[in-house]
Amino acid sequence: MKESTAGARDSGDATVAFASELLLTRRLMTAADRELAHADDVSVRLGVLLTDLAAETLLKAAASRLAVDVDARSNFDSLVKAVVDGGPAVNLNLRYLQGLRRLRNLRNTVQHDGSAPLRDTARGLHADAQKVCARLCNDIFAKDLANLRVIDFVRDEFVGKLLRDAHGHLKEGKFVLTVCWCVAIFDTLLNRWTRFNQKLFELDEGPRDRFARTISTLSANIYLPDLGEFRRATEKAGATVNPLGDVTTTNFGWDDGKSSEQQRADAGFALDFVSGLALRLEAHRTPVADLYVRSDGRP
Repeated sequence: MKESTAGARDSGDATVAFASELLLTRRLMTAADRELAHADDVSVRLGVLLTDLAAETLLKAAASRLAVDVDARSNFDSLVKAVVDGGPAVNLNLRYLQGLRRLRNLRNTVQHDGSAPLRDTARGLHADAQKVCARLCNDIFAKDLANLRVIDFVRDEFVGKLLRDAHGHLKEGKFVLTVCWCVAIFDTLLNRWTRFNQKLFELDEGPRDRFARTISTLSANIYLPDLGEFRRATEKAGATVNPLGDVTTTNFGWDDGKSSEQQRADAGFALDFVSGLALRLEAHRTPVADLYVRSDGRP
């Protein structure tokens, strides 16, 4: 029988393992919000489907965290029951999850009958589902679903501070600084991973050697089209970071000819890219992988 780690507020490692599911849940809910702001049938139907998918994603993550056995082919009612029944083992009353069944019933009419519900009905159930999912996320993972960010799962203090600073720049509309910080974060992460690869494979090349960095890029499972887009989004922006975390930036015309909307889009993509990379490398942090990180967390 698997051991449950739910309800333990200090079980950061376990929560990080579910980061993708939690972030996906939030993104699906946000997408549903946008669709349900419109009154046309297609948008309302899509909003219902996205809300239901978000709820199911979170329920499955909760079931896994509670270590309850759920068949992948189980229906929605069985999934809800399994999670509710698993609550008492960690002193949680999860019977409020039964309210999600109304959402699933509406989803079934949309998906199988092709009917479009009234927008007010759909928005009401969406709002209810948001509350239920927010409560479940807090109960099981001790996370605020509405304000969930990738950086919430990055435990490395050095990289986490750089990411928080970059988020702050983006929020303040300082797009040049955002992309410069992202360049510094990417360089920090890749240098660390390269040093780990060199130790692991006993490579002689330095951490900035093109061959060594190529090996590191591939072993970190970086999606190359996204890397290409990151390079485009940060072209003409540069930065270096010292061991204390101080960032020195250079701008060779990154914002020349770019509209404010394009600057925001490029900065947002760059931040999403390096945040995702940081989270991916967090997941690879085994005792062996700790070779590439100093004890104080600095690069």
